[in-house]
Amino acid sequence: GMFTDSFIIYKSDEKIAIDIRWYVQVDGIEFYSLDIENRNLFIENRGDKPLTVKNDYLEIIIKPKERKQFS
Repeated sequence: GMFTDSFIIYKSDEKIAIDIRWYVQVDGIEFYSLDIENRNLFIENRGDKPLTVKNDYLEIIIKPKERKQFS
């Protein structure tokens, strides 16, 4: 099966919500839910192989030791 993971922050008194959910792929990750409230999302590849990061609208490849914005 497919593995999934999530990162969720919710602060009700300030109405802040960040909801990031993804599938782990062989060569990277695929977001199936990405709600970052108009914030910037940076992803850093700390591995030694290229990392593919994608969702329904965008796909980027991040080289080893490189950091890129995804939004």
